[in-house]
Amino acid sequence: MAISTAGEGSIPIPSSTTESLYSSDIVAFLWELRKKGYKETTIVQNYAKILKQLSNNCDPNNPESVLNFLVNKEICEGRKELIVNCYANYCRWKNLPFSKPRYRRQDKLPYVPLQKDIEALLGALPKKTGIFTRTIYEAGARPGEVWNLKWIDVDFQN
Repeated sequence: MAISTAGEGSIPIPSSTTESLYSSDIVAFLWELRKKGYKETTIVQNYAKILKQLSNNCDPNNPESVLNFLVNKEICEGRKELIVNCYANYCRWKNLPFSKPRYRRQDKLPYVPLQKDIEALLGALPKKTGIFTRTIYEAGARPGEVWNLKWIDVDFQN
């Protein structure tokens, strides 16, 4: 059984070519998620990718194998938490005994470039793109707002 797409998008649905990509259990689980009303992006971008990764690296029907994979995999705690949550739902659906380990996301401060780095970037852009980007930066506007500006919108007095 394979995953194909319905006419309205790329929601995985069972078909004859899915067997090579996913096991029949995973396809049935993804189909069940669709019937429960999960969004297409959640199914495709989270559950399908995670379960495919697990089935490529360990036995998804063996929780101990999955836990060993996660312990040895060098990925951030937030990603491990997402994998564990998706896998826990799969185990609940399949009636597999699984107790979720504790993975906690660690908030990181965003990277804020220095003023000189921003100026260097703006200076290196081609003229048209540079003017557009500098206007966005200086005005604190969104790209769509700057793109739709007309000369009548500019207040030269203030």
